[in-house]
Amino acid sequence: MSSTSQERRHARIREEILESASRAFARKGFHGTSVDEVAREAGLSPSSLYRYFGGKEDLYRALVDRIAEIILAPFCDPLLPTLPFRQRLEWLVRRQLAIVGEQRELFVTFVSERASMDWQLAGAKDPVGDAYGRWVAAFRELLEEGIADGALRPLDSWNIAYLVAGALSATVFRWIRGHLAVPLQDYVPVLLDMLFAGIGLEQKL
Repeated sequence: MSSTSQERRHARIREEILESASRAFARKGFHGTSVDEVAREAGLSPSSLYRYFGGKEDLYRALVDRIAEIILAPFCDPLLPTLPFRQRLEWLVRRQLAIVGEQRELFVTFVSERASMDWQLAGAKDPVGDAYGRWVAAFRELLEEGIADGALRPLDSWNIAYLVAGALSATVFRWIRGHLAVPLQDYVPVLLDMLFAGIGLEQKL
């Protein structure tokens, strides 16, 4: 087998293990799931799993990295620059929430285990904080374009970015907990109306 084929096989198996881990963690939580259970979910022996991941914390970090990669991808979509700013923000919000719906198991794991894992990883590199920071920075870059275009009030772009990211995070949390009265996509007009009432100009969407 060529080195390229081996790399592809290695990447494929890692991805299958992560998918299995997200399902197992979503069912029983991070702390309630053993490495053996993740291995069985993936159709592997525990010793085989350890060839790809060092343990549960390694799996958790990889899942956070996966969430970050998936959620940041739409910011680089070539469609975005072709849209007026408000349509750009709406498309991005809808795409972010669609990803959450498509990757629900990953986000259930993230929401349910965040507090305990933050404590457990204290003093180590913070994977969640790093991913969240990159997400907010991506929003900041987009929102600065809105300020430059005159679509948004000239407020501090970091403050606006944290406002938008926080509103989206709260929406996802409510949805996962079953506290959102409507489907995620149906909530987008409400979310955008609240955001633009605070950061936009006076014209309606």
